[in-house]
Amino acid sequence: VVAGMLGGGWIGWQTWRSSPGYTQNYVADRGQTVTITLPDADTDADKTVLQLDSATSVNARLYSNRRVMLVEEGRASFDIKPPRDQPFYVLAGAAQVEGTGAIYSVGQAKTGMEAGRTVISVEAGTVTVTSTASPEMMASSSQDAGQDYAPRELSAGQRLTADDKGRLGTTVTLPASEITAWRQGRIVFKNTPLARAVVEFVRHERTGLVVRQPAVAALIVDGTFGVKQSREFAAALPGMLPVRLQRQGDVTEIVAR
Repeated sequence: VVAGMLGGGWIGWQTWRSSPGYTQNYVADRGQTVTITLPDADTDADKTVLQLDSATSVNARLYSNRRVMLVEEGRASFDIKPPRDQPFYVLAGAAQVEGTGAIYSVGQAKTGMEAGRTVISVEAGTVTVTSTASPEMMASSSQDAGQDYAPRELSAGQRLTADDKGRLGTTVTLPASEITAWRQGRIVFKNTPLARAVVEFVRHERTGLVVRQPAVAALIVDGTFGVKQSREFAAALPGMLPVRLQRQGDVTEIVAR
């Protein structure tokens, strides 16, 4: 299994180093979303549409025989038209996603406790997720651990998380409304670690919220909030979890009580 993945897992990074015919950096600043139509087809109906979430950076490279996107930070959705002779790759962290005739989002955490974590969520169609872990990492894994690097196929309504080592987590199924919530200005927390929830709000606005205690960071939260409702979220926490808010100037730390 490991030997077979070495070639497939690294194909995206190898194509990244060759010379594209078109390259462009796309950025959405904190608090804004950006919609982009790629110049990857002759007609508008066939062009790929990207939507960048708040605080997101994507580098696009178009080659004569393939299209490669690098999600450097944040989250972006890709609406890719039905298959043609140009495969479409999305690289993020230690994962590569391939699929056409599909709509899916890829999120990449660059800083904080979630640094290196990549989340792939499929809204429509089917995609293949491959680990881009180094050959040394894969080769040194035991037989069972090696299964963490095996390519996965995701269909509509499914989500998968890859860690910073390229290990692919368990595929989970969730409602379409949860996958598309961020594009509608909502954040859905479902069995979500508190640290991850705080990061989501910070991506959309300066909240002043911080979580430093590992035990507190791991507490689970549920609920739906608007992307600008960090104050309401923070105010609700003491009633939801065994925590209190400790304010020091512009910073509010969530601590155990």
